[in-house]
Order: sequence, then structure tokens, then C-alpha cells
Amino acid sequence: MIPIGLMIVLASPLQQAAAIPPPIPQATADCARPVYATDQLVCGDPPLRALDATMRQRLRQIALPSSSWLEDQTAWLRRRSLCAFSARHRACTIAAYRDRLAVLGVPLSAPPDARQVRCDDPGIVTRYGDDRLSMFYDAKGALVAVASSATATDDWRPFVNLRGRGRRLTLQTVTGQKTRCTMFRP
Repeated sequence: MIPIGLMIVLASPLQQAAAIPPPIPQATADCARPVYATDQLVCGDPPLRALDATMRQRLRQIALPSSSWLEDQTAWLRRRSLCAFSARHRACTIAAYRDRLAVLGVPLSAPPDARQVRCDDPGIVTRYGDDRLSMFYDAKGALVAVASSATATDDWRPFVNLRGRGRRLTLQTVTGQKTRCTMFRP
């Protein structure tokens, strides 16, 4: 027999309340149903909406390889949505899109003039680019990382930061993963 107090709790309307569904997975701003503050900003701002459309088009054309040094699109979108907590919401969002578009625009295979590097992470063997934006590739020539020396602006930070002088470089993700590399002389 069930005690009366327990029957009251089991029959309570609180028990029968519908759960809130999880957010719908998305790779870009959802302008059909903009729930998140940053989606609302992007969808209502023509220049931001154009950046989002450009990103959507690039995502249809390429797929970034899986690497702990490359932020997947869902994780990037989650970080981009955090711009809503910035006092400079729009500027943070613009910086996020520019950074992501730079990552989506890099060569997925190592160019012939990529330079050899020796890194603490043995999966990284060549570098292509400059001190502003560099791509790192594995022994098969597949993209492993894209690193930017851009400083954090408007509460946005590139996923992989590139620091260094001369032949010595350091890559560090926003999650703290870090490797040091030495460039070989040409």
C-alpha cells in the first residue's frame, strides 16, 4: 500500500510538467527560429547576416578534419554565442566570424613550400603561413591546426593562439592545450 503523502507527491502537477527540450543542433545562425541572443543579433544585422551566409557556403564546400587543434563547428558556434555576454556584443560577434572564416579558408593540404617544424606534438611536422595566420600539417600533408597571432579583441579569442620569435613558436588552444615548435632553416 502506498502512503497518502507519497500519492500526493506522485500526483503533483510539478511531476507532470513538461521538460524543456534541448537546443536544436545548428552550425550557423538559425534565422528561421532565432532563440539565442547572438542569433537574433546576426539575423537582424545585414553585415553579420552576410558573414553568416558566407560561412554557411564555405561549410557546404569543405569539412575540417578532426583534430584537437581544430575547433569543430558546434564548439565554435557555442563560443560565438557567448559574445552575448560581452558589453560589445556586435564587435565580439564580428571578430568571431572573421576568425572562423579565416580558418575555413585555409588550404586543407600542405602546400609544396610548407616549412618543416619539430614540435612537442609529433603529429605536427610542417607550417605554412606567416606570423599572423599559420597552418600546421601532419606527415601526410593533412591540416592539423590553424593558429593566429591576433590578440584577443572584444572578448573574442582565436581557438589556437600563435606566439613566438624567430624559429621558436608556441601554439596554445583556448582550452589550454599547448605545444612548442622549432622551425627548420630553409
